[in-house]
Amino acid sequence: MLVNKLGLSISTQQHREIIEPGNNTLKFNTFYQKHRNRCLGFAQVVQDWLKIKLPTLSNGKHQIQVAETLARHVLPSIGQMPIDQIKRADLVAVVQAAQAGGKIETAHRVAGRICMVFDYAQDAGILDSHPASGLTRVLQSRQTKKPMASIAPAEARELFRAIESY
Repeated sequence: MLVNKLGLSISTQQHREIIEPGNNTLKFNTFYQKHRNRCLGFAQVVQDWLKIKLPTLSNGKHQIQVAETLARHVLPSIGQMPIDQIKRADLVAVVQAAQAGGKIETAHRVAGRICMVFDYAQDAGILDSHPASGLTRVLQSRQTKKPMASIAPAEARELFRAIESY
């Protein structure tokens, strides 16, 4: 029976409601839509998101980086968990572990990609809300490089004259 293949346990009453004469397809589809999230692990949602996301990325190197980041930093910890059972604390632990080696930029990218996967799950109707919103708040701030000091090209002549007369 398909319900067994989905790994759902249902009561006798629920079974009667699904199988009773009438529009069985509609009743089963409603039941399936209501309970399908129990079957989806985070890794499966990541795969579904990557199928959509990767073709939109600019080059092959970036595609590999996106997939590898999730595979290396996220899937070992929460990949097998049902997506609707993942808590904020689980996600915080994942991004802080990525940051632990001083990899602040990597941790921010991991947090962003986790958030995109959860956004996809929410947009696809798998979740009503998700715990990944604002996940970068728990991380250290990114270190910004100060740009080199420069002058406008129009001011170069005056600078060279000042240097010559020095």
